[in-house]
Amino acid sequence: MSSHKRKMSTTTARKRRKMSFEMLAESERQSEVLKANKSNSFEEQIPNAQSRKETTIVSNPPSPTDLFDVSDITVHSDTIDLFDSDIFETSVKHKSADVSKNETKQLKEGMKFNDIVPSNQQQQQQQQEKQQEQQNDSTFGDMDLSLLERQCLLEMKEKENKNHIKTPVKTKTPIAQSTPQVKAGNVSGLARRMKDRLLENAHRTPTSKASNILRTKPPHPPTQQLLTQDIGPYYGLPSKVKTLLGTLRGIKTVYDWQHKCLTLDGVKEGRNLIYSLPTSGGKTLVAEILIFRELLCKKKDAVFVLPFVAIVQEKIQSLAQFAVELGFLVEEYAAGKGRFPPRKRRKRNVLYVCTIEKANTLVNSLVEASRLSELGLIVVDELHMIGEGGRRGSTIETMLTKVLHVSGSTQIIGMSATLSNLPDLQKFLNADVFTDNFRPVALDEFVKVADSVFKVDSATLCPEERLEFHRMIGHQTKEIAKGDTDHIVSLVLEVIPQHSCLIFCPTKKNCENVAKMICKLLPRNFLEQKVKQKISMLEGLCNEGEICQVLRGAIPYGVAYHHSGLTTDERRIIEDGYRNGVLSVITCTSTLAAGVNLPARRVIIRSPHIGRSFMSRSQYKQMIGRAGRAGIDTKGESFLIVSKPQDQVKVVDLIGGPVETCISSLMYDSGKGFRTLLLNLIGLKVCYMISFNEYGSFQVTKLGNATFKSSIDYDISNQLYDDLKNGLQGLVLENYLHLLYLVTPYDTMVSPDWMVYLNEINRLEPGELAAATVIGIEECYITMRASGRNPRKKKANQPKIDRFYVTLMLNLLFKGKSVWEVSTRFDQPRGFLQNLLSNAAAFASHILLFTKELDELWAYQSLIEKLIQVLQYCTVAELVPLMEIPGVRMTRAKQLLSSGFKTLAHIATAQPGALCQSIDHLSRKQAAQLIASAKILLEEKVESLQEEVEDLKAVTT
Repeated sequence: MSSHKRKMSTTTARKRRKMSFEMLAESERQSEVLKANKSNSFEEQIPNAQSRKETTIVSNPPSPTDLFDVSDITVHSDTIDLFDSDIFETSVKHKSADVSKNETKQLKEGMKFNDIVPSNQQQQQQQQEKQQEQQNDSTFGDMDLSLLERQCLLEMKEKENKNHIKTPVKTKTPIAQSTPQVKAGNVSGLARRMKDRLLENAHRTPTSKASNILRTKPPHPPTQQLLTQDIGPYYGLPSKVKTLLGTLRGIKTVYDWQHKCLTLDGVKEGRNLIYSLPTSGGKTLVAEILIFRELLCKKKDAVFVLPFVAIVQEKIQSLAQFAVELGFLVEEYAAGKGRFPPRKRRKRNVLYVCTIEKANTLVNSLVEASRLSELGLIVVDELHMIGEGGRRGSTIETMLTKVLHVSGSTQIIGMSATLSNLPDLQKFLNADVFTDNFRPVALDEFVKVADSVFKVDSATLCPEERLEFHRMIGHQTKEIAKGDTDHIVSLVLEVIPQHSCLIFCPTKKNCENVAKMICKLLPRNFLEQKVKQKISMLEGLCNEGEICQVLRGAIPYGVAYHHSGLTTDERRIIEDGYRNGVLSVITCTSTLAAGVNLPARRVIIRSPHIGRSFMSRSQYKQMIGRAGRAGIDTKGESFLIVSKPQDQVKVVDLIGGPVETCISSLMYDSGKGFRTLLLNLIGLKVCYMISFNEYGSFQVTKLGNATFKSSIDYDISNQLYDDLKNGLQGLVLENYLHLLYLVTPYDTMVSPDWMVYLNEINRLEPGELAAATVIGIEECYITMRASGRNPRKKKANQPKIDRFYVTLMLNLLFKGKSVWEVSTRFDQPRGFLQNLLSNAAAFASHILLFTKELDELWAYQSLIEKLIQVLQYCTVAELVPLMEIPGVRMTRAKQLLSSGFKTLAHIATAQPGALCQSIDHLSRKQAAQLIASAKILLEEKVESLQEEVEDLKAVTT
């Protein structure tokens, strides 16, 4: 290889490593910022962004065989691994210099932007190369940008001098900061950002010649048009909102930080906002007031993005009464629910409460329909999940990126309790930042090692001096000393029954074991407290005559466990019992800290591990943040139990170190998030086609179009297409088993119990056996595995066999078998089976969108529509309208039906008192929320029908 080629290879590799989610305008300023901000690492590494690229329109669409059509490619033999060879069709023109395997590995894994600081010689060489590239690449299509680039750089420097931003520092007083309000992507959208001068093009003014190349982001609306039109004295809202907050939530006044945040100029003007405070600081109230302002004052729709289905349903129930009183609609976008694009409302604005995946699909549908401007506000709870490194994080990042570059008027609000690198997120979202260390109740942190308790002094700078001895701890009795070596019962007895206690355990099984151990060692007099309420709880947990034996023995002592293995109804009853003071102790997993708001006087962390992994600083802060109940306790306490000597060194960093840096998730799983982002951008015509010098020209095929519109995972789209295509050749419609297999999520795998598998195969009806044969399940193979033999010579598709095992569970639930019965037959947690139904309904809804985009799969559409309805609700037609109400499961629906509440109208017109008398174990608050949810759902249906009638009248006239 010639020296010239080696030089080109080294230069290209260096350029590729220096790509990030946003690029600075000049290489000199880039180097200074990198040296001054060694902690900034959120900006993602996008490969080969400094290589010369082109963005053009291709008039001839590709064939619909792959997600992307790739042509005219110059390939690096190693870096082509970034793109799946099964998805990308490659046409190699010539081969350039090889890239080292070490560089390729860094590219796939993602690198911190600050890890790449060039030397002075490299900087000079890069500056010369950049100047040469500017001369060679100063035109875009027919438009000469060289003069505009120089003018833009001068303008940017002037604005930076006027609007210099300092890095936020967490203090006890709020910090409100703003960035220059020049939105990114005014000319070329994200496609041009993938070129060398990302940030320069992001600040350019639209021109007539650029409009026929890319869909451009509209200019930011004038500030005076974004000002909230006040319609009342309560932060621009009517006084009725304040009254409702007092009546429904018990909130009479807001905290000082909430008032300062709500009155920021940037918030009033519609600028993006990130705010971060400790857990239980009242962040949700600020978000809800901003949502009310958007719906009532600005008359625009809003989106509330939450991480879990259960939290979505809980939020809808809590907001339903506000919606009824204030005159807006609330729609659920979770599991199998949600319409894409949503119905366009004429009379009232809508709040869409969504899971992360549904929110992304909702944004896609609105962008495609050119209706994204209808969304005035998007609120993202738990914003730190953007950096969790998996699909959920990349989905949030992809969704926000599209909003930033398509809509110039949609405000983004992000909130979290655990964000460290706020300046990076601030730059990404072009947002103001508000931080505060406020807690409604003071928190004392302790660490227990053996029988010594150390108090955490967070004010001490030296990590070794952060722990100071506080006291010794002993056992109340010899029996406790023998059965509880970690002093858990002793710590619990110090606060209960006068106060409450949460115990976080590393695993679900450990939750149950700790609950049993506590009950075994507690004094017998705990059985005599609140006996009637405990009996009522046990009766409520008797779901179809069954109750968990651990809960049966623990609740009489005022103790229960809480994890995902419980059903939704069981978790709700336990949470209500804890809030009402019937339960004093809950043993739980870490999910309780991130989801349900259940504060306690004392929080005990059983181990600094979650599963087999050492917990992160953010997880620790979320757990201890549950200590201290506002208005009840004067202080909160947290105890971290350290029993392993090897954990003691790590704990010092855990209690006093910084929160983990939030890094972009686009490069997870070898860049799958980045490929999904490309698929979305090209498919939605944010950019029409992207050309990479080394990877070729990309545009979306029919299969790719179906993939992004349905939000199907990038890696399973080909497998799903093959399964659906093969199913057309022999789809068994005598029963639902074949369809249930097709909608069984690919990522819900369970290791089969082969004897159980064989027994369930033998129980199948002849038509179901025929479906299993068509799918490819061989009974002889299952028999051999059940007998203990592993047939090595016989090839078997193990993923298909494992997936069908889950389908057998789904089939029993589909037929109306109780969760308890299926749980017993397959030895699976009840919560897992309930989630399986919900996940299958969600996956089926995505498959429905997938089939609508592919003509050859038209036959599935009507079949899957019917299947979704049955999966969401049940096969009993009378229960369907009742189970449409958010949070109402089959058991509650059966109670309503047997009490005479057969329709939505019956529930919507009922009185809370009458509902409580008719339904066992239903509190008045729950009854009011149920009635409000039914009213909102009924009003939504009535309004939809009225609009359809008006449309028909308009057509006839």
